Amino acid sequence: MKSTTEQKAEKFWDRTAASYEKEEARDKGKLDFIIHKTKSYLHEDYKVLDYACATGVVAHAIAPSVAQVDAIDISSRMIALAEESKASMPNINFRQANIFSQELKANTYDAVLAFYILHLLDKPEDVLSRIAQLLKPGGVLITATPCLAEKPILAYTFSLLGGVGLLPKINAFHLNYLVNLFQTKHFQKLDQQKVAGSSTEYFMVNRLS
Repeated sequence: MKSTTEQKAEKFWDRTAASYEKEEARDKGKLDFIIHKTKSYLHEDYKVLDYACATGVVAHAIAPSVAQVDAIDISSRMIALAEESKASMPNINFRQANIFSQELKANTYDAVLAFYILHLLDKPEDVLSRIAQLLKPGGVLITATPCLAEKPILAYTFSLLGGVGLLPKINAFHLNYLVNLFQTKHFQKLDQQKVAGSSTEYFMVNRLS
C-alpha cells in the first residue's frame, strides 16, 4: 500500500509530466553532460536500473551501450510518455514502480542510475540501502543531485514553492552530507564533479564496496 507521501508525489509528477519534457529540452546541455559521463562507466554486458527515469531520455540514450535497461518511475504518466515518445528499443523495459518493488531482485544490476531524485526523498538513507541491495558486488551507483544548501536563497525559494504545493518537498543537501551518506552505505567514491552549466548540481559515481 502506498504511503500518503508516495500518493502525493505520484499525483504531482503525473500532473507535471506533460511539461517535464519541455524542462528536459531546456536542460539539454546538462543532460548531454550527464549522459556522456554515464556512458564512460557502462559496458556492453551491463544490466542497468534507471531509477526515477521520468520520460526515459537517459534510458534511451544509454540503451545501445548496455545489455538491458530497466527504467522505473512512480508516475504512470511519465512511463506512458517514455513508451510513447521514445523510439522502441528491445532492451529497455519501462514500468511504473518504486525502488522497493518486489519485482526488483537483489544482486541484479551492474549499475543503478539515480538522477535528480535523492533530494526529493523522505528517507534517502533507506533508498541507498535498497540500491546497495539491488547492485551486484562492485556495482556502481551513478547520480546527479542538487546541493541547494550551498545556495541558501535558492534553497529558501524552493522551500516556499514546496510549501504551497507548486514543487515537491526538496531536501537542501550540503555536498559533505551527500558524500558522507554514500560512505555510510558502503559506497566508495570514483568520481565527483559539478554538472556542466550548474553551480549546485553534482554528478557522482560511487562503487559498492
